[in-house]
Amino acid sequence: DWYANPTAVPNLVKFCNENLLKALLPVLDNLTRAIEHGQNARETSPLVEGVEMTCKEFLGVLDRFGVKPVPAVGEAFAPEKHEALSQEESDREANQIIAAVQNGYFYHDRLLRPAKVIVSKGRTEAGKES
Repeated sequence: DWYANPTAVPNLVKFCNENLLKALLPVLDNLTRAIEHGQNARETSPLVEGVEMTCKEFLGVLDRFGVKPVPAVGEAFAPEKHEALSQEESDREANQIIAAVQNGYFYHDRLLRPAKVIVSKGRTEAGKES
């Protein structure tokens, strides 16, 4: 209750858009999927280029409101900002993120949504050096 705690008012104002921003993230996910699907086609179409421009503009607007992506691929797994969906053997060291299934985002200094990731179990026996 912010009436009892007036020092909470700055945070109330700072994070007032949090629910709206969370609701917009699936739209961003769909734009990203559309781009990935279009890039797998044999030719790049003007439609894909338009979706890419829309996605870039959307990310710019989110950035202006304090939404930043959570670093994932190539980073060490951190449970406070990543959600591990699975582990796979790879050439990377154990606990390194090898793929992002869904991007995560911060809203100012607060986690808006964790990145859903696949984490390396470590090098395979065949890939280990003696």
